[in-house]
Amino acid sequence: MRNIRYKLPALQLALLTGTTAFAQEAGSSTSQTTVTHNTTAVADNGQAMWYMSPWIWVAVGAVVLLLIVLMVRGGNTDSRQEVTRTTRVTTEVKND
Repeated sequence: MRNIRYKLPALQLALLTGTTAFAQEAGSSTSQTTVTHNTTAVADNGQAMWYMSPWIWVAVGAVVLLLIVLMVRGGNTDSRQEVTRTTRVTTEVKND
């Protein structure tokens, strides 16, 4: 079980790296086209939408990280508890 804890993230990293390598556009040295899009989501009252604020993304990331830590820690039970057992043996010897 310990090995899978290390192998699964390594597999995910390898797949992600391979996907990003294939997702790159093929470049040509004869022509280059640059396209720039500047868009801003604006509400009816002229203010930027709530999801455009960077502090929202920081807060959401902190909450997600906290949930992940709690889930990982929550399943961990302390198996190092001390168990004490007392046994009493009595032997009766009958002399015939």
